[in-house]
Amino acid sequence: MINVLAVDRPRWASGDASFLVDVLLGIDPDLARARKVRGTIDLRFSDVEEENAFDNPDVRRFLRDLYDRAPWAAYYVVPSRDQVLMLLVAHGASLEPTPQGSAVMVTAEVVTAFENVVLLAAVYAVEHGDDWRAIVEPWADDVAPDLVYVAKDVLSELYDRHAGLHLTASGWVGPDED
Repeated sequence: MINVLAVDRPRWASGDASFLVDVLLGIDPDLARARKVRGTIDLRFSDVEEENAFDNPDVRRFLRDLYDRAPWAAYYVVPSRDQVLMLLVAHGASLEPTPQGSAVMVTAEVVTAFENVVLLAAVYAVEHGDDWRAIVEPWADDVAPDLVYVAKDVLSELYDRHAGLHLTASGWVGPDED
């Protein structure tokens, strides 16, 4: 089940995502509901004049505010190409026009920010009694081929860096530290 959450123009144009954070925090106290809503929210932006909403600087500012206020928000977001693009753009990736559409231009800082967002969503999952892999793996599996390299590189690095460890609400721990 996908839950489309349409953000209307006055809200995204303000750049203030506090209402959306409040919505997500309203789900948070009910762990069963949080798990049910996990990975189902598809953010859409109403009345954007640009062909791609992410080209709009106010939409980008709104997304940045969302992830500044709720860095764990990816826990609730559908792991799709559009949502990965949203995460990348929220953290400074630029879109460059190409004959085939747009290319995502990322820097090392953007990849690090993306890694942190995925990691924080995984920690949030652990805090809600979820398996962090159920959050992390779909971000690589469900994205379009032109973004897979970013997601898979981030996830591969996470797995390599933390081989033999597992994630707890306190961070990465070894098998003897539980």
